[in-house]
Amino acid sequence: MFKGIDHIGIVVRDITSALPLFQEGMGLKLLGIEVIAEDNVKVASLAIGESRIELIEPIKEGTPVFRFLEKRGEGVHHIALRVEDAKEAIGRLKEAGLKPVEGRSQTGAMGMEVAFIHPRSCHGVLMEVCEELKPRGKREDGHL
Repeated sequence: MFKGIDHIGIVVRDITSALPLFQEGMGLKLLGIEVIAEDNVKVASLAIGESRIELIEPIKEGTPVFRFLEKRGEGVHHIALRVEDAKEAIGRLKEAGLKPVEGRSQTGAMGMEVAFIHPRSCHGVLMEVCEELKPRGKREDGHL
């Protein structure tokens, strides 16, 4: 069911301040920055081999990512696993007794269909399943 690690999500207070470490310090290529309005976050996607690192900045107080940042500080937020079919993967994981954060998938960063598995089901780690719906990288107009 799983094809590999799609990305690791890292919550940061400010993407602009965090990017130099990842771009210049680590030499990672910025694929783009986008706002996921439904989740009230700004996400910077950086390429690392066949995977990515997502820097996630909350853009509204009181949201789940904002509360995570306030409670735990900056750091690893989730691990995302690449799948062929996010809806099928969530169904199979539910059958195995894992609890999704929401009962449905949604559109996430880079046009992926995503769904989260609650940390209580995964030994304290928020897990995400990701289905690639469109090719990675920038479109001709420069947007993701």
